[in-house]
Amino acid sequence: MRIGINGRFLLHPNTGIGQYTLNLLKILPKIDSESEYTVCVPQKVKFDFPKNVKIEVVPEMAFGSAGMKKTHWEQIKVPAFFEKMEVDAAIFPYPCNPWSFSWLEKGIKTLVVVHDVIPWTDRRYLHGVMSGLYHWQTKKAVKSADKILTVSETSKKMIAKVCGVSKKKIFVAYNDVADTYKKNLVTEKSDKILKKLKLSIGKYVLYVGGFDVRKNVKFLVSEYKASGFDMPLCLVGGKQTSFEGENIVSTGVLDQETLAALYTHCFCFVNLSESEGFNVPILEAENRGIPAIISDIEVHKELYKDAALLINLKPGKLAEALKKMKGIRVRNKLITEALKNKEKYNWITSVEIIKNLLNS
Repeated sequence: MRIGINGRFLLHPNTGIGQYTLNLLKILPKIDSESEYTVCVPQKVKFDFPKNVKIEVVPEMAFGSAGMKKTHWEQIKVPAFFEKMEVDAAIFPYPCNPWSFSWLEKGIKTLVVVHDVIPWTDRRYLHGVMSGLYHWQTKKAVKSADKILTVSETSKKMIAKVCGVSKKKIFVAYNDVADTYKKNLVTEKSDKILKKLKLSIGKYVLYVGGFDVRKNVKFLVSEYKASGFDMPLCLVGGKQTSFEGENIVSTGVLDQETLAALYTHCFCFVNLSESEGFNVPILEAENRGIPAIISDIEVHKELYKDAALLINLKPGKLAEALKKMKGIRVRNKLITEALKNKEKYNWITSVEIIKNLLNS
């Protein structure tokens, strides 16, 4: 079978979709060695993939806004290239499957991955008329895909509701973390990053993730400062100088080995996001044996319920949870449950689901 994959997010490997695409391409071609995989990217990328993976650079058009170039590439250039390559099936790791009737007429089996419905339900992600039209069209296009893949039962339920799609058409294949977070830690890496950030082993609280509004980092920082907790809060992700100050450390984006070191030596992990499809950083923390304080939202209850302290997003609740986390029995129980919970998630199992969908 000849399979085409939109590899746009390989240009952004530290994002959630970038990590998803990377792991998909490292594992799926291995367990489906008889198929040929053609991956479209708008620029050159350097990754080691199995031999049956071919990276093809399909440049964006030279003019127009960034949004216009992206949409033209997704909807015109990539489908045209897949048709030229005579692929039998196409995987779109985010909602960007072709809108046109001509694509549907080609009979190319189409699998689209919808991680969550946030762009369609949270108005804070609408940036003008063109953005609204784009999101409206991607939601509409999801319905025309042959199979829809998602990363949690919570997302499946929301996709069916928001997109008006039968649940029978939606399949759940859970995320997992990169291998780096499953390996033993290199001590030199740990010492170096802790010294650079002026942090001590077991004496800081860690946040890892994005800084867009729904991630609720502003609320997290405010509540952390109000708690008076006697450890620094370390924020990992895009450099956010607006949050820096007494007891707050902002690192910017880190490589996986350095981040794994920070996970390993933190007092606990914290994430108070308002909405998610999966929230991989929590699973990364679990793989490093770190207890977590997380927001009490539906997807967190589905995936991490017994392995973390779930709190309401109300003033004072974080302070209560941090105090509770200092209890040795609470910590030990959470660590035990986290290490048990992480075993439920495995890339091989999830990729086998994708392979079966391609062949069904």
